[in-house]
Amino acid sequence: MKRIVASMALSLSLFAGTTTLLPYGAYINYTGTTNRDDAAIGGVYGAYYTAPYKVEMALEHMQISYQDATPKYKQNSVAAIIHYYLGYDWDFHVGANLLFTKQGSDDDYQKVYTAGVTYYKAYDYNVGADIFYSDYSGFHVWQLSPKAGKSFGEYKSALGSFYAEARVDYMHISDNVAKKDHYTTFNAKLQNFNGPWTTTLEGNVGKNSYRIDKGGFVVYNLGEEYKYSYGVSVARALGAKSSLKLGFTRAKFDEAGDDAYSNVFIIAYTQSF
Repeated sequence: MKRIVASMALSLSLFAGTTTLLPYGAYINYTGTTNRDDAAIGGVYGAYYTAPYKVEMALEHMQISYQDATPKYKQNSVAAIIHYYLGYDWDFHVGANLLFTKQGSDDDYQKVYTAGVTYYKAYDYNVGADIFYSDYSGFHVWQLSPKAGKSFGEYKSALGSFYAEARVDYMHISDNVAKKDHYTTFNAKLQNFNGPWTTTLEGNVGKNSYRIDKGGFVVYNLGEEYKYSYGVSVARALGAKSSLKLGFTRAKFDEAGDDAYSNVFIIAYTQSF
């Protein structure tokens, strides 16, 4: 299952405060041929910036319910990423995501480490790459994720301004725990900034398992083989330093050889200080 916090953190770009808090919640409905019924997620994201550093942290709790007597899957997680900005062009960052899981009498502890660099020209373009190492009980996963983004359009125009980004995720999974040892996934995102509104469309294609997303905040740690996903979110600024965001994401994954789907409904509130 994934952590969802960074899926909403894009709304932080609306504000310039040095401290930001983002409480959020989500409901997941499972459809298709799956034993899962639904899931609930709640958490809080926080960021603090003081040049040349920024610290991002997130705490999250999740529960998955099943249609039969399978015990609930419960997960608590904590993530942190530290950024160092060199001049106005470079962003170096390292971080970790720790996940504590419980299902019935089974307890587990999983660790994800990340490091990356981004070269950017503000309001113009950026290129970069992240590397992730996921440590599971009895196996591990390496992932390399190069990316590039470009801003275009005029913010004050009727259409507003846009940001487009493309990323490729290369995954290597050890010890034959997934259907394949190697996966490649292609990701795309398009954002529109128009007055108080920010609209985001994003999706990916290409099978994957144990993938890391959103710079290390989102972890698919239950081993499903995903086939594609797509989503939309809309955020509206409520004032100079606050916003409300609603989002929906649908993904197709394989469960015991059958097609299943997750439908995620998200709400988040952002406040900067």
